[in-house]
Amino acid sequence: MDLVNQVLINKYKIPNLFINLKKAFSVFLIFLIVIQSGCNQINQFNIEGLRSVSGELGKYEKIHKISGSILLKPWSKTQESWNAGGGEYFVLDVGGADIVEYSADEGVIIRFGTQVSDNEFKKLVGRRVELTGNYVSKKPVQFDLHSQYPTDINVEPLHQGSGFKVQSYRIIDE
Repeated sequence: MDLVNQVLINKYKIPNLFINLKKAFSVFLIFLIVIQSGCNQINQFNIEGLRSVSGELGKYEKIHKISGSILLKPWSKTQESWNAGGGEYFVLDVGGADIVEYSADEGVIIRFGTQVSDNEFKKLVGRRVELTGNYVSKKPVQFDLHSQYPTDINVEPLHQGSGFKVQSYRIIDE
């Protein structure tokens, strides 16, 4: 027995059984802490391993199909219009459907690639279509110091360019 235990037993009349319980409890707590920290390490490793092995595409690389009605919206001094890039723009009104990312109040701002042009969509305004393509993210913009632009909380210009880049479409209201 060490000196502390002898003092506790002799001077304070603490029974030897309680001292042994104190030691056993301390050992048990240390054991639990070691096990708990080891489990956290294992779980973190497994999660990282699954992310790297899964090979899933992100929401901007994956091809999606979304449907709704085509709207043609005029330019306005709003964040949505700024995101669209100025001038009139097309929006797919998804009617509140659960989609990956909204870029407009009604749904997504339609972006055009090489496969589909905005001239084709002028005749589709008001019609229900299914679009195939991928989501695009907002990008930082170059700005003119003498122009007006919406800013974030740090007085930096808002990013723009998000939406849904159309690769193909299908009319579904006929």
